[in-house]
Amino acid sequence: KKLGLSHNDFIKVNNSKTEYEYLRKDLSRNLLKILSENVDVEYPHEIFQIGRIFDEYNEKENLAVSLTPGNFTKVKQILEYLGKNFDIELSVKQTNNFPSYYIEGRVVEVIFNGKVIGYLGETHPSILKSFRIKMPVGLFEISLDELFKKLE
Repeated sequence: KKLGLSHNDFIKVNNSKTEYEYLRKDLSRNLLKILSENVDVEYPHEIFQIGRIFDEYNEKENLAVSLTPGNFTKVKQILEYLGKNFDIELSVKQTNNFPSYYIEGRVVEVIFNGKVIGYLGETHPSILKSFRIKMPVGLFEISLDELFKKLE
């Protein structure tokens, strides 16, 4: 709800053995939750997570990175550094179709081998407010599946 998404956007798990009843579609929510639980801890907060997500009925391995205080330029530099270190070409492209937790005009698609593998940008102020995050957040999340194929 804090990301402006409805439960209809997620896959429900019957008889879950944990407190969670829905499969996660992204890792970004987890990073924002961690940031919201640490608003009184000294800044900067620079965190990442690699984990499995579920898109419709497909499992994917994703990487998410957040910087607080952060902005578009800082997270783009991390993405470029990642590409350079793995000797892969990651490019970005303006988009009008992006997750609702980004700011319009400050978000791009991340492209690898001609495919959109994620998004990079700044977190929308309304989302920051709903998570009680006091500083701007730069965020990107990409699917690692295509990258793993190249690195094999």
